[in-house]
Amino acid sequence: MLKELILFLKDYFSLKKEILSDLINKYENYKRKLLFLNQRL
Repeated sequence: MLKELILFLKDYFSLKKEILSDLINKYENYKRKLLFLNQRL
């Protein structure tokens, strides 16, 4: 029982980490675009 729980948590957190890094990448790209647009104005 405990082993399954640990495995589940490991999967869950690795998935969460991927989603988080994906969100961070999107945010960085968005920030870059904003900077780029601000420089052009």
